[in-house]
Amino acid sequence: MGASQATPILQGGAKTLEVAERSELVQLYRHYNSMGNEWVRRQVIEHDRIDILITYVLGYQLEPFHMSLLRFQFAHPDSLQLVFRGAGKTTIATISKVIHLLLYR
Repeated sequence: MGASQATPILQGGAKTLEVAERSELVQLYRHYNSMGNEWVRRQVIEHDRIDILITYVLGYQLEPFHMSLLRFQFAHPDSLQLVFRGAGKTTIATISKVIHLLLYR
C-alpha cells in the first residue's frame, strides 16, 4: 500500500496570499473559518467533547477540577455534588451540561 499524499490547503503556498485579491482573501478566510466551526461542531456532537463546548463556544475557563465534576456528573446523574462556593458548579456543571444535552435533541 503506497503512502498517502497530503493535499496542500492553499495551492501555491504562502506566496499565493501575497498576490491574492482582497475578495479572494475574504473567501479564504470564510472557508477556513467554516472549517474550524465544522471541526468544533463534530468534536462536540460526535465525539462528546464538552470541554471544547465550554472553552471555545461558551468562552468559559475550564479548570481541571471542573472536568472531574463533569465526569462524576455524567457517571452518576442522580447524585449530589458538594463543592465550595464560587467553584463554577452552576456555570460549568449545570448550564454547560444542559446546552450539551440540548445539542443531542
